[in-house]
Amino acid sequence: MYHNRSPRIVPSAAVPPTAGGPRPLVERPNPALDTRVARDEQQRKAATTITPATPQGSPEARRPPITLVCVSDTHGLYAEPGLLKVPAGDMILFPGDVEVGTAAEGAAFSRWLEGLPVRGPRVLTWGNMDTGTPGQKDLVPAATVVVDAIVEVNGYRIFASPWTPRFAGAYQLDQDEEGLFARWSALLPPDSDVDIILTHGPPHGIADGARGRHRGDPGLLRAVQALRKPPLLWVCGHIHEQYGLHRVPHPAAPGGSFPLLNSAVYYARKPEHAATAQPRALRLPQVELLPLE
Repeated sequence: MYHNRSPRIVPSAAVPPTAGGPRPLVERPNPALDTRVARDEQQRKAATTITPATPQGSPEARRPPITLVCVSDTHGLYAEPGLLKVPAGDMILFPGDVEVGTAAEGAAFSRWLEGLPVRGPRVLTWGNMDTGTPGQKDLVPAATVVVDAIVEVNGYRIFASPWTPRFAGAYQLDQDEEGLFARWSALLPPDSDVDIILTHGPPHGIADGARGRHRGDPGLLRAVQALRKPPLLWVCGHIHEQYGLHRVPHPAAPGGSFPLLNSAVYYARKPEHAATAQPRALRLPQVELLPLE
């Protein structure tokens, strides 16, 4: 069964404003920006069922079985015909590094998103190389762009954020571990009801090794591990060479951990990775990673 539910914003705790620091923001698409995208969006909505959000506290009732498609870190590779093999699904998650910054680039990426064999919503957060996106709204009209907020889409509550510890580009954080933990805990208090974590960067020590260093966020890891209800899934990107499935320890998760998928596909341009650094599909809510096609 598949439902295309309108995204619903779930309030989260406020983050104290800091000079030059992140602020909670949800950016919403404007289909009128591109006529083809608007037409395709209308056709998709007409073919699906819109249902109201189910009250918090009944996750089994609100989460329908779906096939989730995950892809990130395309860095413009989506424009290369035949390089990326996107599987069919009901919803797509994209945790950043599109490399768009203008309306024309956003419309081109929207056309690519709309052409994928995915029947339902496209949920996107930015990455550090999306340097033209801070403060931009409606840049990718085919997607629901989420920054530092929890949204409910098709019955799944998704927390999304583009911020990473200092690396390069946009959405950079300079706090120490305690400062990072305080920031993420304000966005994700321990009582948050979240099914999917969607962040550009990985947590510290998991899918984060690059050039002999850990690039992940220790404060984010601690905030997620402090959630009383563990997420079903974490989807990230950022560290291209760490693409694939990993596990995140969590004291309340069945078996002591839950899955994390690094969905980066930038290595698809390398012949030795072309067959494996590809978009992946998972079945939810059981979180079953499907084989590459």
